[in-house]
Amino acid sequence: MNNLKLNNGCGMPLLGLGTSKTGSEELTHAIKFAIDEGYRLFDCAWRYHNLEAVGRGIRAKIEDGTVKREELFITTKLWRAFMRKEHMDECMNDTLQKLGLDYVDLFLIHFPEASLYAGLHHNELFDDAGKIVVDEGIHYTETWDHMQRFVEDGRARMLGVSNFNCYQMKKILNDCKAVPVVNQIEVHPYLTNVELVELCQANGVAITAFCSIGTTDRGAHMHPSQFPLLLQDPVLEKIAKKHGKSSAQTALRFCLDRGIAVIPKSVTPSRIRENMNVFDFKLDEGDMRELFKLNRNHRYMGTLWHSHHKYYPFRTDYSE
Repeated sequence: MNNLKLNNGCGMPLLGLGTSKTGSEELTHAIKFAIDEGYRLFDCAWRYHNLEAVGRGIRAKIEDGTVKREELFITTKLWRAFMRKEHMDECMNDTLQKLGLDYVDLFLIHFPEASLYAGLHHNELFDDAGKIVVDEGIHYTETWDHMQRFVEDGRARMLGVSNFNCYQMKKILNDCKAVPVVNQIEVHPYLTNVELVELCQANGVAITAFCSIGTTDRGAHMHPSQFPLLLQDPVLEKIAKKHGKSSAQTALRFCLDRGIAVIPKSVTPSRIRENMNVFDFKLDEGDMRELFKLNRNHRYMGTLWHSHHKYYPFRTDYSE
């Protein structure tokens, strides 16, 4: 597995398995199959409510001797309801307990905007109108500074952020001592995210892309124009055919050739294997130009539930 060198000198696999929206035994089997296929990075989060299934798969392959813990790279995230100093330990400790691990390799702030603390049994609290109760009294830079203790006490090997926009990354870089090793964001040919990727990479912050092959989670009520299916794009299909690869492999390569790590999610063995088979080809300059032209600033994961928060990262012309 090829590695991406991080700003702390450590390596992170360029390709891993995403684990959102899946749970139970299906995910455990997928984790075990992926490890057998050579995957070493697994991206998870407290919010996904499937950490036990992830942990069972990881521990099974450690126990049978297939892999050692130190050969794996486990990423997880601080949910936004735990962003205050007095609550973040609860999220971390619950995460480790459910995974059955002593530490994680990378711990990210899941989103820059906080919601009101809701305990371990609820994601968020809602008001009488059904609106999420936000917490605008905690700034993400405070959360970032308080998180450093997880590296100091060994519960995390390194720290990063997720879903931070350009303004928020500059705020972290300018106002905080520690520099994130990673910003995990949405990147694919329909959302090339050039400015944010270039800002992060110029400052030594690696990018991990989610939704790098798009997603098919389109609601039945949605018109195709509201939710375009990336893998059916004719330009992507044409370039894929040229290389003898699938549209998904070509979309993954679009990120990899920009020095961006990818974490496509699947529980289907054939797709898990296919997604790994992307290191035997590269896209040429013409391919990349065509794929960049597909950009339409389309965001598959916009988290509109939090759009009223003053630190909501996807607002146009964001400022504080």
